[in-house]
Amino acid sequence: MAWKCTVPRFAVRLEHTETHVQVLRDLFAKLDLDAETETPGRAVVRHIGESLVKAMETGEPDAAELVAAECVVHAETKDHLDWELIGMLAGKAKGDVGQALKEAHEQVEEEEDEHWYKTSRPRSAPPAPRQERGRMKKKAS
Repeated sequence: MAWKCTVPRFAVRLEHTETHVQVLRDLFAKLDLDAETETPGRAVVRHIGESLVKAMETGEPDAAELVAAECVVHAETKDHLDWELIGMLAGKAKGDVGQALKEAHEQVEEEEDEHWYKTSRPRSAPPAPRQERGRMKKKAS
């Protein structure tokens, strides 16, 4: 599997992702939801994930690395939008649900902004100031 040559580059992101999964599992528990419930959306996401891995497993190592990078951009963009939606819901929801969503969002917001920022800009672009990274941060009124 040629794509595994890229794995060390993403070790920190994997660690963050594992933490974010636990944050979501904790959120589901607080909201009395079953994290193992199979939904149509979950089946689609699984299919896309499996397809991305299959794409990375085909071809030469150099090509596989490029495909892996494209897959990361796809996954990070989707992940960022999901967490942005959770943040929006947290702002609208009331009571215990709103508080649980807000706490979960706050736990991952900075890391998600960083992941999305790093995958959404060209390598040659200079780093943006921290306050300009990502879209999850609310703009000052």
